[in-house]
Amino acid sequence: MVGTHAIYLGQKIVGQVTVEKIGLYYHFDCHCQLQSKVMCRIVVSCAGEHQSLGILVPIGSEYILTKQIPAKKFPSDKPEFRISPKQPEMHEICVDVYPEEPFRYIAKLERAYLDKRNGVPKIRIEGEYS
Repeated sequence: MVGTHAIYLGQKIVGQVTVEKIGLYYHFDCHCQLQSKVMCRIVVSCAGEHQSLGILVPIGSEYILTKQIPAKKFPSDKPEFRISPKQPEMHEICVDVYPEEPFRYIAKLERAYLDKRNGVPKIRIEGEYS
């Protein structure tokens, strides 16, 4: 685990992490070059187990993260570090149908389906609303 490792976004190397063992903890010092403005976290994988190191913070022209985690949380010395973009929360809305009123969600009908609750027709719309 101790040493310098590449940080991947897909198959591309976008940064590096230096890992030091300090007492019973691993100290992670991560530096990345990212083009996206989407919040990203670093995930380390060891022996099939995944541990989030946290969210990268933009400082100057790079993204940085420093973190200390107990060494006992890592079962192996062969880590793999990856960027994981934060996924938007998915929500669903349920709208009553009134034939005499205009439907204000007309642009979102591609992700909608008709539902009936207690005998009342409703439109359910799935999508990103965070």
